[in-house]
Amino acid sequence: MNFLARHRRRALWACLTLAAVTVLGGCGSSRVADGPAAHDPATDTGVAAAKAQIAAQMVAPTSVGITKPIKPAVAGKTVVYLKCAIVNCKIHADALAESFKPLGLNLRVVDSGLTPESFKNALATAKALHPDGVISDAIPAAIAQTTMDEMAAEGISVVSIVAPDLKLSDRVANVMGVPYMIRQGQTMANWTIADSGGHANVLYLSDTTLSFSASTTQGLKEAYAKNCPGCTVHELATNSGEIGTVLPNKISSYLQAHPDVKYVIVQYSALLTGVPAALATAGITGIKTIGASPTQINQQYMKAGQESAGIFNSNAAMAWYATDTVARLMSGEQPLPVVDDPPNLQLMTASQVTWEPKNSDYPWIPGWEQMFTKAWEANGS
Repeated sequence: MNFLARHRRRALWACLTLAAVTVLGGCGSSRVADGPAAHDPATDTGVAAAKAQIAAQMVAPTSVGITKPIKPAVAGKTVVYLKCAIVNCKIHADALAESFKPLGLNLRVVDSGLTPESFKNALATAKALHPDGVISDAIPAAIAQTTMDEMAAEGISVVSIVAPDLKLSDRVANVMGVPYMIRQGQTMANWTIADSGGHANVLYLSDTTLSFSASTTQGLKEAYAKNCPGCTVHELATNSGEIGTVLPNKISSYLQAHPDVKYVIVQYSALLTGVPAALATAGITGIKTIGASPTQINQQYMKAGQESAGIFNSNAAMAWYATDTVARLMSGEQPLPVVDDPPNLQLMTASQVTWEPKNSDYPWIPGWEQMFTKAWEANGS
């Protein structure tokens, strides 16, 4: 009897244990891990593809891709820059001032703020000034298209930096278009896939108020669908008004409620401002982060090991590409193909930030400014 009782108890315990494992395996996920025997070769294929893509993005560029002269000379023409209220736009304004000098262009700056209303007002102001050209930053087509088309009809050349949703024409152009932003989204996603071995659980923050948001998200989702269909992606909407105020606690609260999330992707790195401190206060560890265009603060986070990786793109170079483009439009040419997807994108991890961050740019190609001016000066501009 004692033997039979013990046998029954063992059998019952085995059944209960199996039931418990089955229930736990189904909680919070549609995928159940079956151990090493259930290894999926497709995961290895996806991880290998992700590693190959990010390896290409980690190679430092060596040329700006601009060699064609600008004809005729554009000296004396006036270009209005609509400067938004984030640090990247301040860098653009300073870089435009420098890039205008060798071409003899005159710069006028109009503050455009960060709201739809302020964008509309800035566009109206620029139009009323009747300049030869206008350069703007990431104003969505829903806000900018009509006024930009009206300016183009008046003979004003219009260039936007990172507004891939714009409808382009002979007088309306964009620097860093859909292919570039898709590549940026793919690179951030593939970095998490490669780093996690194909098992990433990600919080993705997008700012849909900006024109490049949809293209970045498209690239990110394409990468996960192709290389890691088993990865988990949580999406959270935000905007620049939450930077350093609402957003740090918003992220830490989400991570507390979703402890399986181990990666945070943001569309642009400034969204991570204040996040390391918020995570430390909440006692959250083991989170890896990546974003695009790391600011000086983000670069300092990376040096301190508080931010994992970034998509570096020289903000100053963006402005020089815009200068090249508006000058060509004003001289009756079309933009060079390189400006749609320029070599101004490099994935770097925290250990690669060896310089001392002095501003929100980074050491790009040595002597890149001279590469632009060499082409421009070839025709006496």
